[in-house]
Amino acid sequence: MLPGAVGPGRAGRAGSSATGHPAVGGRHDGQAKQVPFHVLKGLQSTVPSFPVAYTSEELARHAFREATPDLFTDEDLVRNLSGPSVREFVGFVLYLNERVLPGCGRADGSMQGPSMQAPSMQAPSTPSRAVAGMVRLLRTVAGYVDEVPPLDRSQAPNIRFGNPAFRTWMSRIRDVQTLKGLMHALLSLDGDDNDDDDDDDDDDDERGGDRARVAAVVRRKEDVAVELASYFVESFGNGTRIDYGTGHETCFVAMLFCRLLWSLLLLWSSSLSLSLLAAHPQAHARDVYPPCLLGMSKLGLFRARDARDIVLVVFKEYLATVRKVQRVYCLEPAGTRGVWGLDDYQILPFLWGSAQLVDHPSIRPSDVNVMDVVRANADDLLYMSCVEFIRDIKQGPFYETSPMLFDISGVESWRKINGGMVKMYCAELLGKRTIMQHFLWGSMLVFLPSTTRE
Repeated sequence: MLPGAVGPGRAGRAGSSATGHPAVGGRHDGQAKQVPFHVLKGLQSTVPSFPVAYTSEELARHAFREATPDLFTDEDLVRNLSGPSVREFVGFVLYLNERVLPGCGRADGSMQGPSMQAPSMQAPSTPSRAVAGMVRLLRTVAGYVDEVPPLDRSQAPNIRFGNPAFRTWMSRIRDVQTLKGLMHALLSLDGDDNDDDDDDDDDDDERGGDRARVAAVVRRKEDVAVELASYFVESFGNGTRIDYGTGHETCFVAMLFCRLLWSLLLLWSSSLSLSLLAAHPQAHARDVYPPCLLGMSKLGLFRARDARDIVLVVFKEYLATVRKVQRVYCLEPAGTRGVWGLDDYQILPFLWGSAQLVDHPSIRPSDVNVMDVVRANADDLLYMSCVEFIRDIKQGPFYETSPMLFDISGVESWRKINGGMVKMYCAELLGKRTIMQHFLWGSMLVFLPSTTRE
């Protein structure tokens, strides 16, 4: 049975909005216990990479489980920030950040460094089946909003912040049958039934073992669905408090991390990936996986170019979904610091959005103060989309409603802003126990317990 999702509770409640931008200076929370500098520095310098996949032997004995909040103390936080799961997750976030840099992702899936030519701001025009399917899944969830209209004052006279209809909408997603259908749609994107195009009959016997291993992995879908569902239902807010914050945003990215890892589990069961690794024993994982993913595209797995699409197509659709939810149900910002925070709801679109603008030939950081420029580019640029959303929902001058973003607009380059956003994400979100104590840990993002705890 899929879980009713015991979520991160007050995820993002305290400090969900970053309180100081390292690129320009800012206000910092002096009350919370600080994570040691060397731990944060190590986290910020994590090498961008894809998640490490399991071997087929490891998968055979892998125990998927419902993800739960397991971090409770400052010691737990420091220990896990230095652990492999958080490092791998940060590597995934930074890998996506790297892929949206101008010129870093070719349409054919090959890899290259940043280009000095005028950057292309839009994602590839033809996303893969896996990316398109993720978009359909999010649009299905957004469609539920139309089926659950907000209550008016006569129905809920005590409404002040947050419309109680949001709880009905959340219960719709948490419904076991609905959730099972959503997870089935999510996992069916692995394309286990797409062998119709295979005309190489001469190789059937040779590939039989590979197909058997893939089939064995596919049979684990019911198990992995339970774990992914935990992250999925907490990606859209907290039904008890009727709020949303960066903790919930991080849950969605954690689901993408696990979803990508699941695709790699299928990939790893193929002898194709093993033969490529054998041919390139000294290659780094990030160099080997992309051609593997490209070669396995007929199975509907994420390809190398999908790293860029995950940000500019999937995450963009996620933003559209949560913004619709925020507007319709008037969600309270979870743990907002008001004008002292970067944003009431998000942080990652500023991080990835600033990477998208690095070396832009015409748009400068100061252009966030020019509404004509903001609105003209909001559809294509994540950073401008966020600024437009803020200016639409908040009244008053930008320098008063969003003083931190206004200050950041004075930074000399998007590259420096992007570096500051990476530091902020590590220090002010992952480095805050008040947020991370509600983060979900499962079998793919593994919590490291204390060795001295009974």
